[in-house]
Amino acid sequence: MTAAALFYGPPVVAWAAAAYKLPAVRRKRADPGPRFYWLTLTTLALALTLLVPSIYVSIDHVTGVSNLARLLGDGFALVTAWSVQAFLAYLNFPAHQAKATARRLAYLLLPTLIALSVFFAWVPVEEGALSFVQRSGDIPSILAYRLVFLGFLGLAAFNVMRFSWHYAKVAPRPSLRVGLRLDALGGVVGLLFVTHEGLFVLSRAAGSAYPIPQPVTVSGILIVFGVLLTVGGSTMPAWGPRVGVPWLYQRFSAYRSLARLYPLWLALYRATPEIALLPPPNRLVDMLTVRDVNFRLYRRVIEIRDGRLALRPYVDSRVEGIAREFSDDAGLSDEERPALLDAAMLTAAIRRKAAGQIDDHTPASYYIAGGDGIAGEVTGLERVAKWFDRSSFTRDVLAQLDQLDRGRAVDLG
Repeated sequence: MTAAALFYGPPVVAWAAAAYKLPAVRRKRADPGPRFYWLTLTTLALALTLLVPSIYVSIDHVTGVSNLARLLGDGFALVTAWSVQAFLAYLNFPAHQAKATARRLAYLLLPTLIALSVFFAWVPVEEGALSFVQRSGDIPSILAYRLVFLGFLGLAAFNVMRFSWHYAKVAPRPSLRVGLRLDALGGVVGLLFVTHEGLFVLSRAAGSAYPIPQPVTVSGILIVFGVLLTVGGSTMPAWGPRVGVPWLYQRFSAYRSLARLYPLWLALYRATPEIALLPPPNRLVDMLTVRDVNFRLYRRVIEIRDGRLALRPYVDSRVEGIAREFSDDAGLSDEERPALLDAAMLTAAIRRKAAGQIDDHTPASYYIAGGDGIAGEVTGLERVAKWFDRSSFTRDVLAQLDQLDRGRAVDLG
């Protein structure tokens, strides 16, 4: 990656994104979310532009204030960090809660900007541009400046990662879900940048060698990737459908569901082989097969359903009480509780069928741990498969069931 790409690529991408989103912001002037989003892109573009070496030196020359571009660029970067958190708050929370979150962050932003200005004013004035990173080891005011700046940036990166990942789980459109995942990954890169920069300036202040070679270049690379991920992810809802992101997302989701359901499907096939149209391949072959994922997923759901029905005569009603104790102790949600109960019943029923033991207790029904339609059923069965595949949970359920059987045998004896 050339130096020109490191310096000029990110501001060009940021300005292009700001121009691309401006018409949408004008159409939704009453909505604060898009306004914060456009402010994020614009201040990011300004921050990156001011730190381009030629522009940086020109501002020093015109104003006569050494490194003024550094203060202005970092100031715009902090405004970017504040506005992106405000934007994501409006995506995740009700309007009144998002407004309160943005206000609290603004109360933190203001003293941070003041602190940067104070520390900047204490920096000894020298001719030419001054690299804050390289001089932080011998100038305390620059060290304090950098740590305050990185602290607010780290908070923003953490919130971007957290808010983006949270909203991606409930986002209504595939392009928006994928875009938010990219934004969350951009937050991770931001945290890496803050960690790298923080350790670098602290190592220089301590007079110790920094283990990563060419740290300034590494910082530039992290900035490039962070900007590309964040800008690309935040604009994906607009351009994603045009390049087939929803289709790719649906294919990937089906493939992922096939992998998640495999252990449950294989166990039910071994208990009742006649449920399967074709014998299950080994797991590696199944993972490497990427064709006909939608048809295979449909068949897998049907065969799991048939396998559950075939085990119904072997379901032990006592398992429900045992599994409920587990779910109460674990504090499971209303969505996870039926999946745990279903997985417990299947675990015990498979063992009883292998032993040829028809249940002599009150017949029990399976819990339907899903929603409407094939998509809802896939989601529910994935939850069942997650609990079914947990060996410690399975062992505990079977152990308690064995204990009840031994106690019953003693009583009958």
